[in-house]
Amino acid sequence: MEQPGFLSRPMSLALDLVRGVAALVVLLGHAVQHDVYTGPWASGDVLQHNAVVVFFVLSGLVIANSAYQRPATLRQFAIARLARIMPVALFAVLFGLLAWGVGQSAPHAIVETAPRFNQPDAASIILPLLFLSEAEWASGPLWNPPYWSLVNEVWYYALFGAALYLRGWQRVAVLALLVPLAGVRVLALLPVWLMGVALARHGPAKALGEGRAMACIMAGLAMFPLTNKLILDVAPVMDTLSAPFTDNLYLARYALTDLALGAGVALAFLGLKTIAEQRAASLEKWQRPITWLAECSFTIYLIHWPILNLMQGWGITAGTNPLLLAGLLALIVAFCGQVAKLTEHRRGDVRRWLSAHWPGQRKAAAQA
Repeated sequence: MEQPGFLSRPMSLALDLVRGVAALVVLLGHAVQHDVYTGPWASGDVLQHNAVVVFFVLSGLVIANSAYQRPATLRQFAIARLARIMPVALFAVLFGLLAWGVGQSAPHAIVETAPRFNQPDAASIILPLLFLSEAEWASGPLWNPPYWSLVNEVWYYALFGAALYLRGWQRVAVLALLVPLAGVRVLALLPVWLMGVALARHGPAKALGEGRAMACIMAGLAMFPLTNKLILDVAPVMDTLSAPFTDNLYLARYALTDLALGAGVALAFLGLKTIAEQRAASLEKWQRPITWLAECSFTIYLIHWPILNLMQGWGITAGTNPLLLAGLLALIVAFCGQVAKLTEHRRGDVRRWLSAHWPGQRKAAAQA
């Protein structure tokens, strides 16, 4: 069914493709970071971070478009978001724990450079599942640094839902509670997510002309090399600005260039709508593989790091052979596609269960 508003059917399919490709980009970048591939590589660690910015803008766009175009209650919004997040989050946290346990017998040392992702205790399970692991004092999930962006997204859902569905003093009170709980690291990147919200709210439902659309796409893409060139120089500015609030911004220290890149991504999406609708027939021909990749992209993103750690521990690498690298990554993607049947593909079942067991639901049903 075609979704109204900014996300027409062709645009939704195009964004599915973007989501899937972004997940593969993160996987590729982290494979290089883990020395699974040691051949020529010019990107450093910037490529995968760029992909996360794309995820944030895309998330804000999709969530806000759905909320604006499909009237719902806060309860319905919360159930939908939990059904999407919790199966993948639970599996990712437990999978990291399992991988860490298996990795203790690896023949080669496995280096997890961030200490907070290498602490096998109750906090490394409980705090991530409560989405508190981005607090400066908290432990992260074992062997899963990429989990940080999921934590951010959950807080953005909560803040957006409270702002949209609550009224008066309730809205003020809930936001006043949520903002300090979210913390500086999460809030520093909130404007990037809101770029997608702004596009959903104010982006035109009608497509632009082709010339203007291509200009938007080219201008948006130009922000990638520009922000990549500035990212390390601008990050200390965020460190200075945040010093009164936190001693360690982690990846949020790139918030200023991420905001500029987020604006570029939103601009590119604005132009992409026209191109997608003009190429709707071509997109439909590739609908099945695009949808398959999109529907396991969340799982790819959230469990690939522990897999790469284990590959490092057992010395499974592609060396300088890009074809062997492609084969290894294809195996990881295929595995994640099977796992997704237990995670992302179960969101409908989880949603129905939550709807039936939500606090007050049974009482309301009995009274009816």
